[in-house]
Amino acid sequence: GVLIENKRFTGSVHYRLVGNPESAHPVVTEIVRRTAARHGLRAVEGRLVVELRPDLLVNKGTAIEAVIGARSLASLVFLGDDVTDIDGFQAIDRRRADPSFTGLTVAVVSPESNPLVADAADVVLHGVSECVAMLRRVSETMREAL
Repeated sequence: GVLIENKRFTGSVHYRLVGNPESAHPVVTEIVRRTAARHGLRAVEGRLVVELRPDLLVNKGTAIEAVIGARSLASLVFLGDDVTDIDGFQAIDRRRADPSFTGLTVAVVSPESNPLVADAADVVLHGVSECVAMLRRVSETMREAL
């Protein structure tokens, strides 16, 4: 039930399909942490996943900062559902200190979500169906405005 995802520069160890994820959590986390330490990597926990990352300051927040800068964006909406998305929420929060930038952070939560995700976002949607409904409303509103 443990799945290992090769993401080229990072890797993810998912344990959501294990019979009892709560009991698997400490075992999987310890194995990944030891592996990370042995290879000079960082282990970062998410929802039923532990990521192996290079020991660099690279995360969704730094990626969002890079995209905003490269595209000279004046606004951005970022949706996230995991603790690894909080870095992105925080990057948008920092950008909003500039009055020429408008940003919105949206947490898409489920019963298994870490409460920190909802706490870090501006708006909380409960599940993918609410997310889809919101995106439809935004699309319709934009279509009417054109």
